[in-house]
Amino acid sequence: MIDGERYSEDDLMGAIDAGASDVVEEDGKLRVLAEPTDLTAVREAIVADGVEIESYDSTLRVIVRYAIRRTGVGQVAEFAREGALP
Repeated sequence: MIDGERYSEDDLMGAIDAGASDVVEEDGKLRVLAEPTDLTAVREAIVADGVEIESYDSTLRVIVRYAIRRTGVGQVAEFAREGALP
């Protein structure tokens, strides 16, 4: 987690370039999301940019997407459910 009052998403562009998939704001903190294979490179990029990491943990998040298509009508409904595994 990174202090969202001290740093902005712009300060984390190096992390995105290093493979982070997203930066999410949660209660005044910034969480950097990345694939497990990119975690080391992303963390090193954050530190190299001079951004202080308040806490570092890895949490597996599972995202399940359902797509329902109706042929003939042409409607597509997408449902996304996101959850974190302990």
